[in-house]
Amino acid sequence: MEEISDNVEYKRVRHLAELDLDYQKLHKEFEDLTRLAASIAETEISLVNLLDSHIQWSVSGNVAFNPMPREDSVCTYTLKEPEFLEVSRLDQDSRFLDKQYVKGENGLKYYYGIPLKMETGIPVGALCVLSNKTKELSEDQIEKLHIIAGEIIKKLELKLKLRRTERKADKEQQLKQRLAHDIRGPIGGIVQLLNLAQEDNYTTAEMREILNLVKESGQDVLNLTEDILQEALEARKQAIYTFNLSVFAEKLRSLYTPQAQSKRVNYKVSFSQGISTTFPRKDLLPISGNLISNAIKFTPPNGMVSVFLSIEENNQKNELLIEVKDTGMGMSQEKLNQFSSGAVNSEKGTQGEKGFGFGLKLVTDLVDEMNGMLKASSSPEGGTKITVRLPI
Repeated sequence: MEEISDNVEYKRVRHLAELDLDYQKLHKEFEDLTRLAASIAETEISLVNLLDSHIQWSVSGNVAFNPMPREDSVCTYTLKEPEFLEVSRLDQDSRFLDKQYVKGENGLKYYYGIPLKMETGIPVGALCVLSNKTKELSEDQIEKLHIIAGEIIKKLELKLKLRRTERKADKEQQLKQRLAHDIRGPIGGIVQLLNLAQEDNYTTAEMREILNLVKESGQDVLNLTEDILQEALEARKQAIYTFNLSVFAEKLRSLYTPQAQSKRVNYKVSFSQGISTTFPRKDLLPISGNLISNAIKFTPPNGMVSVFLSIEENNQKNELLIEVKDTGMGMSQEKLNQFSSGAVNSEKGTQGEKGFGFGLKLVTDLVDEMNGMLKASSSPEGGTKITVRLPI
């Protein structure tokens, strides 16, 4: 079994962020393939699982599965395999024998998983089949399962290319609008000067002055064009999909309530009322989701994780405010400094949950790329509050 290097693990979570998936809306897209996989393997369960830094999301399957902590899943081990992972007896494997899903008369026993590797070779999840009976797959069944996994990967790749195309088209449209607006004035001035130059009543010196003005104006247009093009290349990419505060809040409630409930952590999401402004949803779920998952991880049972969303004006520009507060373990000043710099080391949660080290680094990188601001305040005794401000 190969270990996932830090570099590959970070690329994994970046791939998922770039896909910008709504995990609750993928079931129908992969439903036929998961049903086919279960039928071919003759198993009770078939799932498409995507794994971020904290959670395994069962985005589609022939049965419903709640999100689970990544460290509890079998598929997190599949990510480390070049081609597949087969576990003939989950209930006798030291990695899983204490998990709730293997216990009891109907506990799971058999697992076969295939890593879903993008064209870059980076695994973002797994197709798996599971059974509460012991079994052995034939070569023909295995071959067909790998074909199905390939079709799932094609769908994910298509989504990735679609996202990139949408962002490119949006950027090009903004560039055209900016060029049309900013260059219209200087070009109009040049035209007026040339109209003047067509008149016959100018001396040679006056004509030379007009031509010099035309030359200077032309150079100004060239400089302005280069500035706009450079700005476009460096500008953050925008997605055409949008949220408003109400939709964003409901999405965060539905996505992360199961994780909070499984740990018996109180969880609420609130937002400023009466604001109808819409904003691009790009990268908002990876940013807020990693912060929320991390807060739940470090909050003990019966503690509280609260999220507040708002839109505020700053220097005549709107900013999206995302505030995540918890009553958990808190962070020392050293940890706060590490967090602010993006150099966060993984630690175990209040119930021994493992970390994979890159959720918070992804947050700091995405916020920086969006020209946003991130502020964290905490103490080892009093919990943590993280505030993100993003221009919209």
